[in-house]
Amino acid sequence: MARTETAGIRVIYDGRRWGILLAAVGLLGCQKAATSHVPTGQDLPIPVQTVLVKQRTLTRGITVMGTLNAYEEMPLAAKVDGRVVSIHHDVGDRVVPGAVLMELDATDYRLAVAQARAAYEGELQRLKLRRLPESVAEFERHLSTIDTVAQARANWELAEKELVRAELEAERGVGSQQALDAARAKVKAARAAVELAETEARVLWANARRLKAVLEEAEQRWEDTRLRVPTPPLWLAWSALLGPAGNPIRLAVAQR
Repeated sequence: MARTETAGIRVIYDGRRWGILLAAVGLLGCQKAATSHVPTGQDLPIPVQTVLVKQRTLTRGITVMGTLNAYEEMPLAAKVDGRVVSIHHDVGDRVVPGAVLMELDATDYRLAVAQARAAYEGELQRLKLRRLPESVAEFERHLSTIDTVAQARANWELAEKELVRAELEAERGVGSQQALDAARAKVKAARAAVELAETEARVLWANARRLKAVLEEAEQRWEDTRLRVPTPPLWLAWSALLGPAGNPIRLAVAQR
């Protein structure tokens, strides 16, 4: 150990201590050099995944609040009077054309349909028909099958044969003029009876057509007890072709 005094400052040199200090500094230098080569986070390799470029449509959705107004509003009301017994849809419900919105009490209308159908079917039975002919020509072809007309025509044919026989007897001189006149009168009466029977049959046909109209009106009034969503033209054909999945019309109940 050496001592040195300079300008009032005393410095003591210790060889052993300096040796230890230099050794410590050397170790620290080695540690710093070793740690300086450790890769940091920026030096680490970044994993990358590659994919093929594809064209894709991106959709964005947003949630908003507001008032939704329909393109068109249509007030609906029942065509007939009655007590409301059922309401099937409320405000805001989505409905399709033809859907039932409301029902009225249909008891009286159902009884009216039964009464009209009984009268119509009774008239068809008198005419010996299962369905009503739509045209005059079709009814005329059926005219001979009606009981009253068939009987009148049979009597007419019989009277015609009796007249022919009476005329032959008169020509031979074995028949009387009185019998000939009676046969001619019988033919005229039989012809008139045929015309009367055919006229009555035509009247029955006209009455059956009237009763059919009454029945259809009663059925329509019964149907009107159900308030339905309006059906646009050609809707039934469209719905039958595409089904319910292809519904192009969206309707909603606005108020009631």
